Amino acid sequence: MREVWRVGVCSRCKRALFTSGGVDANGLVAGVVAGWKRWRMWVVGMVGVACFIAGLVPLLAPAVFAAAMLLANFVIIRQPLRWLRPGRRICTRISLKVLLAGLTVVNLILTVLVYPIFGVAQLTAAVLSSLLALAYVEAALRLISSGLRREAARTPLQVWEWLPPVLLLGACFLFVVVVSAAAGGFFWLLFEVEIPDISTLVDWFGEEAPP
Repeated sequence: MREVWRVGVCSRCKRALFTSGGVDANGLVAGVVAGWKRWRMWVVGMVGVACFIAGLVPLLAPAVFAAAMLLANFVIIRQPLRWLRPGRRICTRISLKVLLAGLTVVNLILTVLVYPIFGVAQLTAAVLSSLLALAYVEAALRLISSGLRREAARTPLQVWEWLPPVLLLGACFLFVVVVSAAAGGFFWLLFEVEIPDISTLVDWFGEEAPP
């Protein structure tokens, strides 16, 4: 892949490896997109059925959704992603990971909110996971296709391509640090600070009450 995009000649046949506009970016991803269109309804349906069954167990449906999307990354998205040069490929991967994490969090929150509603939670988990799976794969293929067009035009990596994923990744890291610190502080207070029981509070209020 590296030899295809570099400027120069092939080490074997001595022909030019790349000229601007010489690569059909749409053609590179056309086969993958066509395959996705053929299998789209089957994949979305299987995700929906799996999440419907997993909806019987609390918080299992979002985990099944995340696992299915990781599998989609390996089977569907990985192939055209390899055609991007290292810098743009890394930024695209970060963007996709942040997108998947965000969709998983949304799935988790909505699943938790509807879980107490008996008879609705499973159906909601199935429909929601199917829609999010469709949105994720479609967004991933569009992002990769756009990157391939810029590669074909020899457009260097722009600030607007790497800055958003870096900021989002930093925000995710900061969120994890803040949540971890808050959880650590809570458990420290729980185990280290002496919390008065009910009888102590009653005695204290009785002593403070005027005669």
